[in-house]
Amino acid sequence: MGNFALRYAPHLGYVSPTPLFALSVGSADLYEHFRFASAHGFAGMFDPWIVSRPGAELARFKSGLHDFGLETGTIACAPFEEIHRPLWVSGRTEDREAILAHVERSARLAHDLGSRTLAVLVASSGDDQTRPSQLANAREALNDAADIAERYQVVLGIEPLVALPGMLLRSAYEAAELIELVNRPSVRLIFDTGHVASMDGSVLDVQRALEGLVCVYQLADMPGRTEPGAGNLDFPALLARLIGSDYRGLVELEHGWSENSAATEAAGIRLLESIDAQARHRAAG
Repeated sequence: MGNFALRYAPHLGYVSPTPLFALSVGSADLYEHFRFASAHGFAGMFDPWIVSRPGAELARFKSGLHDFGLETGTIACAPFEEIHRPLWVSGRTEDREAILAHVERSARLAHDLGSRTLAVLVASSGDDQTRPSQLANAREALNDAADIAERYQVVLGIEPLVALPGMLLRSAYEAAELIELVNRPSVRLIFDTGHVASMDGSVLDVQRALEGLVCVYQLADMPGRTEPGAGNLDFPALLARLIGSDYRGLVELEHGWSENSAATEAAGIRLLESIDAQARHRAAG
C-alpha cells in the first residue's frame, strides 16, 4: 500500500491529542502509530506539540522514528498554551527573551529528532499597539530567532490563519510580506490548504504566487478540515505542481475526518492514493 509520488506524513494530534489514525491503530502508544504509518507507505509523522510530551512518550516517538525509518514533520516553536500570547509582536525585553527561549528549546529538539521546520504563529496584541509597530517588532524577533534556527539547521515556518482568533497574519500574502521583510533563508511559509482556502480563496492561485517561499505543505480539505477528497479543493492540481517541481519535503496531513470511524480512515488512505496517482499522471502529461 501507499506507493506514493509524494512523501506524506500523518499527525499525532494537532488541535486535540487524538492521532489521525486513532481508530485504525486502536492504541494511544505512539510507537504503534509509527508502525501503522510505515505499513501504509507514509514517509513521516508529525506532532506539533512534541516539545510538551512527557519523557516516556518522547522516548516512544524516538523509537518509532528509528525503528521504522520515518522522518519527523513540523514542530511548534512554543507550547500550545503560549500560542495566544503576543510574544512575537511585543516590544518588551522579557517577552522577546521568552519567545527566543521557546525557539531555542524547540529548535534543539527538532535538530535531535531530524525535524526541518518550526511552526510560528504570530498572535496580535490587539489594540495595545499599532499594526506597523507589531510588524516591526515581529520582524526583529524573527531575525533573532533566525539566528537560533540556523544554528540548529531548521527553518521557521510562518503559519497565517483565521481559524484561531487574535492572530496578526490573516492572509498568506500578509505572511509573505513579513517573510520578505525579514529576508532570511531560514524564515519561510507554511502552506496549509485549509487555512489558505479560508483566508485567500483560490488555493492554486496562492500556490502559484508564493510557492518560492514555502517550506512545507499541509493538507486539509474544505469545508470542515476533512480528509483530502472529502471536500471541494483541487488536490490533484496542487500536488501535480509539487511533483513537477520535484518537491521532496514532507506533505503533512493536518486534518480531521468527515466521519469518525475506522472505515472512514481506511477510505481516506485510498482517497489519498487516488489523488496522488491523479497528480502523478497530470505532472507526467
